[in-house]
Amino acid sequence: MLVKFKSLFVFSEKNKKCFYTDFSDGINIIKGKNTSGKSTLIQSIIYCFGINDSNDKLQEILDEDLVFRLDLEKKNDNAVSDITLIRDGQSYFILEPGKSTFRFDGIGSDNSNEHIKLKEKLSSIFGFKLALESKEDLKPAPLEVMLLPYYVSQSVGWVYLRESFSGLNYYKNFKFDYLDYYLGITSDIDRIELHKLLRTKSELVREIEFLEKMKNNDEKLQLSQLLDEEFRGEASKYLSEYSQLRESLVKEETHHVHLCNKKSLATNRKVVLNRVRRNILHQRPEIDSCPVCSQLLPNSLEDVYVHQQDINDTESEIVSVKAEIVDLQSKINSVNNKIDKISDILEDKYSVVMNYQSSSSNVSFDTWLDHKSNVKLIGNINNSLSDKAVELKEIIREIEGFGVDKDIDSVRSAKEQLFWSYFKDCLSDLNLANFEESRYKQLYKINSFPRQGVELHKTVIAYHFALNKLISKTQGIHRFPFILDAVMKEDIEEENRKTIFLFLNDHAPSDTQMIFSVSESLSHSKGDDKTTNNIELVNEIYFSGKGKIIQIGDGDSERSFLNECGEDHEQLIQSTLDMINIA
Repeated sequence: MLVKFKSLFVFSEKNKKCFYTDFSDGINIIKGKNTSGKSTLIQSIIYCFGINDSNDKLQEILDEDLVFRLDLEKKNDNAVSDITLIRDGQSYFILEPGKSTFRFDGIGSDNSNEHIKLKEKLSSIFGFKLALESKEDLKPAPLEVMLLPYYVSQSVGWVYLRESFSGLNYYKNFKFDYLDYYLGITSDIDRIELHKLLRTKSELVREIEFLEKMKNNDEKLQLSQLLDEEFRGEASKYLSEYSQLRESLVKEETHHVHLCNKKSLATNRKVVLNRVRRNILHQRPEIDSCPVCSQLLPNSLEDVYVHQQDINDTESEIVSVKAEIVDLQSKINSVNNKIDKISDILEDKYSVVMNYQSSSSNVSFDTWLDHKSNVKLIGNINNSLSDKAVELKEIIREIEGFGVDKDIDSVRSAKEQLFWSYFKDCLSDLNLANFEESRYKQLYKINSFPRQGVELHKTVIAYHFALNKLISKTQGIHRFPFILDAVMKEDIEEENRKTIFLFLNDHAPSDTQMIFSVSESLSHSKGDDKTTNNIELVNEIYFSGKGKIIQIGDGDSERSFLNECGEDHEQLIQSTLDMINIA
C-alpha cells in the first residue's frame, strides 16, 4: 500500500492565520530560517495522524485554536482512493469519498477510549497490523510505529535509532518485533494466536508447579500418604529415598574432608615453596654466602645454570600449586553446596519419617479420618496433575506447529545480508569507511554507531536510507513518504553538504515521496551562486530543478509558520469547516 501526501492546511478561523502547501510526487524541500517553523510543518503532519507524541513541540501554535487538515491519496494494488484527515483539538475526522464520516471526540490522551478507537480505524485504513508485547500481553502497536521507519526527527533521530518517537522501547522485544514486521518476517495474526498459547502454557506450568509443591511440601499430606494402605509402595519408596539421601550425605561429607586435607597439604606446600624461593634468591653464585660456612658460593657456569634452573623450577611449582589450591577450593565449595542441599531435603523428610514411625503404631479413629481426608485430597491433586499434564502436552504440540524460531534466524540473516549490501553502498556514497565489526553490519544488532559529529550524522543517514530501501522490498507493507527533519546539521561544512545533497538525490525512494527540511536565510543566500546555502541553487544543481521548494514564511523571519489568511484560502477554510460541522 502506497500513501501519498497531497496537501497540508493549518488554519485558525478565530485569528485569521493559516499555512498551506501541497506536495510534489517526488522530492519536497522545506526551507527557512532557523526556528522559522520547518519542524512545525513536519510535526503538523504527524499531528494529523492522531499522534500525541509531538504535542508539546506544537504547543506554541496549538494555543492559536487551530484546525489541521491533511489530504492523502492511498493506492492499494490498482485501487486509488482519497482520504482527508482533520484534527480539531480533541476531535478527529476521517473522510473518504462515498463513505460516512468517522468522528472521534476526546483523543488528547493515548489511553482514552476514543483514541483507542481512532488507532484501530487508522490502522485498518493503512493496513497496519503490528502487535507489541506490553505487560505480558500483546496489544496493537501505537500509531507512532506506523510512521517510525519513515520519519527521522530533528531532536534525537539523528543520534538514536528508532527513537524519533518516545517511549517505544518500553515494549518487550520492540526492536525485533518492529524489524520483523517491516521486513515481512512474521505474521501478526499468528503471533497473537501464538502468544495466547504461550500464555496458556505458562499458566499451566505455574498451576502444575503449585500442585506439585502442595503435594510434596505439605507434611500432613506426605504423612497421610505414607500411613495409608493404598500407598504402602509409596511409603517404602519414601523411606528408601531417605536412606539413600543419608548415604549420599555421608559420602559427600567424607569427600569434603578428603578435599580439605588435600587443600591443607597444598597450602603448606606453597608456604615451603615460598621459603625455598626466598632462600634461593639470596644464594646467588659469587654474590651471596653459604648459610652454613659463610663462604662465597661458587660461580662456575654450571653453578650459575643450576641456580637459575632452581629458581625457574620453584616458580613453576608455585604457579602449579596456586592453581591446585584454587581448583580444590572450587571443588570444596561445590561439595559444600551439595551437602547443604541434601541436608535441607533430609531435614524436611526427617520430620515426616519421625511422625510416620510414631503415628503408624498409634492410630485413632480421628487420626485415621484425617488421614483418609488427606488421601482423598492427594487423589484429587494427582487427577488434576494428570489432566493438566495432558493439556500441557497438547498446548506444546500446538506451539511446535507454529515452527517457532525454526527458520526465523536464517530469514533474519538473509535480510541482514541484503541490508548490509545497501548500507555499504550508502556509506561509500557518503565518503565513509565501512565497519569492520559485525555488530555494526547486522541490522538486528545495531543500536548506535561509534562515530561522532558529521561522520555520525552521515552514518545515520546511510542507515535510514538502507533500511527504507530494504522495507520497500516487503510485499504488502504500507509505504509512507520518507520524512527527514533537519537533514543538515548547522556545523556541516560545504564539502560534506554537497556530498549529502548529491546522496539525497541519488538515493531518494523511487516508489514514494521524500520530504526533508534544511535551513536557509533568504537574505544571506540571495546572490549566492556558489554554495549550498542557496537552496534554489541546490535544487537546480543536485535535483535537476525537480524538487518542490516549500518556504516557511518570508524566508527571513523566525516563528513564521502561520501567516495572515488570504482570499484564496477562504474557500478551503469553508470546505474544511463544512466537513467537520457534523452532528
